[in-house]
Amino acid sequence: MATLSKAEILKSVLYSEPMDVPEWGGTVFVSEMTGTELGQWQKIARDPEREDIDSVIALAIFTISDEDGNRLFDMNNMEDLKRKGIQVFLRLQNVALRINKLTDSDMDELKGN
Repeated sequence: MATLSKAEILKSVLYSEPMDVPEWGGTVFVSEMTGTELGQWQKIARDPEREDIDSVIALAIFTISDEDGNRLFDMNNMEDLKRKGIQVFLRLQNVALRINKLTDSDMDELKGN
């Protein structure tokens, strides 16, 4: 395997995969989060002042993108997205957690269990 340069690493794109959302009439792309996005999501997920649903919706905000990797939403869309059907977000959560290696089994593996 070739050794990567700094420039090659910095120009690399985040992994994403399509997810059909028939409830919305099409497909979205679910992608990896950046380190910054992961930190923001963790902060929301751990905040006892926030509603539990906020972490689910925030995960969608930080992972839903278009084909080119551009995020479709930002935190200003939180309240609008909370009014959408939850089933889409629960499915999306499963995909986003898998892609970002944040499932329970991924966490167990990191801990060495």
